[in-house]
Amino acid sequence: ADKGDVVVLAVPFSAAMEVLAELRPVLQGRGKILLDITNAEYSQELEGMSGAELNRAVLGDESTKWVAAYKSVFAYKLRFGSENAQVIDVCGDPEARAVVCDMVRSHGWKSRVRGDLGEAAKIEPGRRVAELRQMYGSS
Repeated sequence: ADKGDVVVLAVPFSAAMEVLAELRPVLQGRGKILLDITNAEYSQELEGMSGAELNRAVLGDESTKWVAAYKSVFAYKLRFGSENAQVIDVCGDPEARAVVCDMVRSHGWKSRVRGDLGEAAKIEPGRRVAELRQMYGSS
């Protein structure tokens, strides 16, 4: 994390706060891009924000350029460059989105920009499940 321009947060959501506390000295004031691929568990109450937004608030560093992507990657589409290429939704800081979109294309996949980090809840699979359960009830 200290040497790279892009730091990937790829831990269980329940561990993200602890990891961010460890990364804070490395990230604070450095203007790095943080790619958040964590997924909040649908049972967790996030008070109207995405898991990525909560993680950003926990870090508390305005210089870090936050981006959420790679939230739902399906194993059968992991063959890079396949004709059934994965579409990766990306949202967050514009500069960070551009870097991550380039990363996605380097895999032979397609990126789809979804807006700023406020849109991250729409691409977090656990949140979508929770919203559907609220709408239709659980069975």
